[in-house]
Amino acid sequence: MKKSRYQIKFLDMLIVSAICVIGIVFGSIFDWKLANLVYNPNSGLGAFFETFGESIAYAMIPLGGVFVFKALFPQKEVKWKILGISVLILANISCIYFLGDSFTYAHNDYGRRLNTFPSYLVATILSLLFTLLFSWVIRKDASSSYLLQAGVIILLARFAQFILMHGLKVLAARPRYRFLVNTDLNTNGEIFHAWWEFDFRGLSISDNYKSWPSGHCATASQLFLLPLLYPVRKGTRKNGRTRLFVFSFAVALLIAYSRRVYGAHFLSDVSFGLLVGSLCAYLSTAMMYVLVGKKKRRQEEQ
Repeated sequence: MKKSRYQIKFLDMLIVSAICVIGIVFGSIFDWKLANLVYNPNSGLGAFFETFGESIAYAMIPLGGVFVFKALFPQKEVKWKILGISVLILANISCIYFLGDSFTYAHNDYGRRLNTFPSYLVATILSLLFTLLFSWVIRKDASSSYLLQAGVIILLARFAQFILMHGLKVLAARPRYRFLVNTDLNTNGEIFHAWWEFDFRGLSISDNYKSWPSGHCATASQLFLLPLLYPVRKGTRKNGRTRLFVFSFAVALLIAYSRRVYGAHFLSDVSFGLLVGSLCAYLSTAMMYVLVGKKKRRQEEQ
């Protein structure tokens, strides 16, 4: 197995996975006790990241769109230009939808919520800013083939992570800690249960039963694909790839901590969220690496 695939190092992903597994093991034994120790319903950090924690990670959707657009739009045939534009538009629409939904009161009543119109207005502005920023950062002479592959990796990883996380949450229907300890909400006397004790309640379960795995952490883990930007970015900053990974890891850990202190998730929830999301990211790069072929991919990245 190669040490790096599309600048995504196997060792980095191994470290992330190992930390997640350790968190899962400890969480499986001490979830409730650890939640009692750190819970702070008045945490400003927790409230902020409840609403805006996924914003940085959602920037990966426009990045994927920009990659595909810059790969296809320069092509001579009109059909490829149209496809590139369409993917870029759809990526922005998806980003606006996910961001806007995460900002609104319709999502839940926790955090720093906004009304519907301001939520989607802010989401639109952010999505366009992400698109403009990434368009500016990418070199004009970047390999079209590499851009296309990187864009597909990002969009595929995001789609797989979203579908998988939604399915797991519905199957598990694990009550959130803050719901369990709030007698005004927990009127039926729901009790704590471990992450493996699935309690399927139907497809339309409320947000109070979406503790496992952590969606915020799974989304944050998509930032581990940021090093894809390294071979095609402007400038030659030393250790740029490593800096992007460290930044991604720091954001993921900060979000994981904020979700626990705010009572939204247990330790096993955030650990599983990071693990599932990071595996979706890494497996997407591995699949593309195999499909394209080692020799050709290596030449394109040089």
